[in-house]
Amino acid sequence: MDTKQIILNFLDILLRVPSLFILDEIFQSNLADLGLYPCTLLPLHKEADFDDVVGDSNHTLSRPLHSVANYDSGVFGNLSQSLINVIEFDATCAALFTLTLWTKHLVKVYEFLFSLLLVTASYHCNQQASISVATATTVSLRSLWRLDLEALFRAIPGLFFIVLNIATQSVLASGYLVVNFGPSIPALQAVLALCFLVPSLTVMIPLERNSFPHWCFLLLSLHIAFVVWSNFSMVYKEIKDRISYVVSFLRTEGFMALAEAEWVRLNVPLIFRTFWMIRVGIHLYIYVVSSEPGDWTETENLKTLFKVMLIRGCETLPAILGMSSIFSWFAGKFYVMCQLFLMIPHDEVSHVGPVSAVLFIILAFQNGLSTLQPAARIVRLGRNIVLLLACFLHFVHNAVDPVLMSLAASANPDVTRHARALAVSIGLTVVAFCGLYFLWLTHSISTWLLAVSGFSLEVICKVFASLALYGLFLADAKLSEFWDKLDDHVYRVRFAGRVVEFLVGLFLLCNSAFILIFENGGAIRAILVGFHAYFNLWCEARVGWKIFTRRRTAVHKIATLETVDQPELLDDVCAICFHDLKPTAPNNVMVKVTPCRHYFHAVCLRKWLYVQDRCPMCHQTLWSQLHSSSLDPSVGEVIAPRYEADQMQEHLHLD
Repeated sequence: MDTKQIILNFLDILLRVPSLFILDEIFQSNLADLGLYPCTLLPLHKEADFDDVVGDSNHTLSRPLHSVANYDSGVFGNLSQSLINVIEFDATCAALFTLTLWTKHLVKVYEFLFSLLLVTASYHCNQQASISVATATTVSLRSLWRLDLEALFRAIPGLFFIVLNIATQSVLASGYLVVNFGPSIPALQAVLALCFLVPSLTVMIPLERNSFPHWCFLLLSLHIAFVVWSNFSMVYKEIKDRISYVVSFLRTEGFMALAEAEWVRLNVPLIFRTFWMIRVGIHLYIYVVSSEPGDWTETENLKTLFKVMLIRGCETLPAILGMSSIFSWFAGKFYVMCQLFLMIPHDEVSHVGPVSAVLFIILAFQNGLSTLQPAARIVRLGRNIVLLLACFLHFVHNAVDPVLMSLAASANPDVTRHARALAVSIGLTVVAFCGLYFLWLTHSISTWLLAVSGFSLEVICKVFASLALYGLFLADAKLSEFWDKLDDHVYRVRFAGRVVEFLVGLFLLCNSAFILIFENGGAIRAILVGFHAYFNLWCEARVGWKIFTRRRTAVHKIATLETVDQPELLDDVCAICFHDLKPTAPNNVMVKVTPCRHYFHAVCLRKWLYVQDRCPMCHQTLWSQLHSSSLDPSVGEVIAPRYEADQMQEHLHLD
């Protein structure tokens, strides 16, 4: 991407950020100002449970939301609550609509708003110039015509205000003519320019009441209204075409495809990140400017400032979304660094960043983060971050686990890759253990601490299971002969790991249910508990039970097949694993023969029967034949006839 395109994309992001500031102010229920108030924090004690911590603060959220007292009566007057709700709703719709506009339409909106700003600024400048000239000694047009030097010298201050205002109005008129998207008629442009300049010239006329600024402002306002009216059909057509496009897209591609396309077009995460950083920058500037220069040189004051920035960074819904995009960016970048360290190609888009953002938003909504008092909010935010870090350890394990398995199964001779994968695994274990030790040392027992401990223990068990499987596959790769017990050992390790994960999930379900009933209920938490119970427990239990029954059925099927007594006489390979059926050393490798007279390793055929009941060679159905010929219906026992050496030789000769 070239520099020009980068600059254009950045400008497109900046044009959309003001819409988020409007939404942010609406969620603060304070339309009159930016709501930037200093916040008092209570000291944080390590042993206290901060769920009930409250602090004195004149923060906007400490006042009732959607209250008339939150508005400046000097700006909005005595507005009723219903009218305030209408204003908020209309402003929200306008901000959301502006946020999703195409860039060319967004530029038109800003041109219109900029023209309104220029006209308003021209009116106020003319008013201020009239007041300044009225208090100074002025010169009449007759004295100016007669070149009365004495009168001119006395009127120098007034002339200075007039000249300054004329220069200002010239700049404003030039800007208005440039951004004006009405008809480009020379005579009309001259009249518009005179509407900016005439009030500055008429201040020298001795009138009791100079109404030229008002009339010029009215003419410019009428011109803007005429431009809007003349372009109304075009705006209506654009809106209609946009609605038709959305409806057509929904019918052909679906809602998710539309949402994804708009997400990519608008670059939503970057918009929220830019909004959040600008917002934090504004708060930081106000706090620094409103304090003494030497106050922020002390470490304790810097810590307080950092806490204040975090508190103010999650006080509204747009701020929470912006902070989630920041966490998403950091999580995605760190995950990519882990992939680079593990030498994993990261061409595909990683979902760790978006998942981290969704988890942060869910935790924020679940705990009502934006509605807490400042002291409680900073503690809850810290707890949510710790939970996110525990989840991120699981993401890293999901990245390193397939690397360990592939390196061990393929007997990769690259020692560097082995060392890096093992280092990441050991690092995960150390971080989880150290985190648990620190948290239990500095915090009293609580439901939050139990939840973090459950996540950490789960990732530790996952790492141990991965390392055990890594050792088994590495040992199997180093063996020169077939290891028929490998599948059993792998199943036992995975079964133990799944059982531990299920028990941890069950513990977290009980912990969440306790929080829901006795501490902090709510619809969001109840829905999440239901999702956890269904997807992480019930579905996983069903999958595990299905695997267990499938394995048990495969073992019973293998037992009905004939076993070869002397596999050393076989001069063939297993069609499943391509290893020799004839053992190269004394071992207990069992060879089975199917009714269609094909020979396989018992463990290989058992894996095959997990998937289907057909012979891997001729694709004949095995279980129906076995069920009718090898089972005695009277006693229900398996009759597994064994071939003698001469029978086996005959079959091999026939083959």
